[in-house]
Amino acid sequence: MVLLSRRAARFRAILTAALALAGVAVWTPARAQAAKRTVTAGLGDRLTIVQPPMTIDGVKGLNFGTLTPGIPVTVLPTSVQAGEGRGTGADFVHSITTTLTLPTVLTGPGGATLPVSFNGNYAGSCEINNSNVCDVASRQTWNPVVTPTHTDTPFNTGPGNTYRYPRYSVYVGGRVTPAASQRAGVYTGTIGITVVWN
Repeated sequence: MVLLSRRAARFRAILTAALALAGVAVWTPARAQAAKRTVTAGLGDRLTIVQPPMTIDGVKGLNFGTLTPGIPVTVLPTSVQAGEGRGTGADFVHSITTTLTLPTVLTGPGGATLPVSFNGNYAGSCEINNSNVCDVASRQTWNPVVTPTHTDTPFNTGPGNTYRYPRYSVYVGGRVTPAASQRAGVYTGTIGITVVWN
């Protein structure tokens, strides 16, 4: 899920103002002609380039793999098994605020549940460089239970103190603790990622 940023709200305000100015420009010459006068006006040039909004899509789900009953499994956000959401358009923003909505259990066959915990440094983010890999120096991790909403600013800065690279990823790991009598089957859950940028 992606929320509109303040940048997008500003675009609507600029568009509305531009339409109002266009209306004035149409009526002013008509009034001048009716009065049989010549009116000369200087108009300042103003160009507003609106950048495309940042988007984020799920790239891969968090995968705990095959579990053995009674043995906990941990996946770190730096692991290849971590879930990943990747955003584009980061090179036009100054900060990215990520909020994770996390389940407490995964649901399996016949309504069986499997406890899952995110209480640790199981969330992470990284700027994705031009080679399409994480720029390790920009990597951050945090505890999404203690800090469900995390704000990131660019490690690699581009023009205007924005992110240098257009791509940005959010990673999610976690820990599952299957019971000794855990029912066999596939267990699933949903992790929500909400991103607000400025």
